[in-house]
Amino acid sequence: MYYLIPVFIVIAIAIFLVSSPGKGLTGEYVIKFFVGRSKPKKTKFVISDLDFNDGTHDVHVDHIIINTQGVHVIETENMKGIIYGKESETEWEQSLEHGKLMKKFYSPIKQNSGHIYSLKKKLNTTVPFFSYIVFTKRGSLAVKTVHVPVEYPFAFSQTIKNKKAHDVLNHDQAEELYHAILALKKN
Repeated sequence: MYYLIPVFIVIAIAIFLVSSPGKGLTGEYVIKFFVGRSKPKKTKFVISDLDFNDGTHDVHVDHIIINTQGVHVIETENMKGIIYGKESETEWEQSLEHGKLMKKFYSPIKQNSGHIYSLKKKLNTTVPFFSYIVFTKRGSLAVKTVHVPVEYPFAFSQTIKNKKAHDVLNHDQAEELYHAILALKKN
């Protein structure tokens, strides 16, 4: 009878992974892998799953990377189907079941813009902020943007690695900003 316990555990995990919360967590961990970990010696500080209140709203930021170029704010999405949207639009669409079902959702670019606004408001800083939207490979992207990259994890890791921006922070300033952002975290 005890030999069935591992079977039930495996079944429970499988059911969780195909549920909406399970898919979301799986997507978050895929992106977390590509974001990487903090590397203070290389002036790379990473914060994942930051929850804070900006004085008006509760805010959840998926990932933040602080380096000498500034603050990189990453919104992650784990959606299947075909994703349609433009940088200027407030709502995007998710096409499912070969176009038979269309679902609207709030633009992740607008969502991340709100996150950046809230961070700037709380930190009162002039340091540059950069926005990125990263979709897991569960869906196809039919998105048109100019200023905000919307891409898959591997392309994102290359984009941030090859970003051409002036250094505006030294190591100590980047670390100080990292600790200031961590201090926003809700307990």
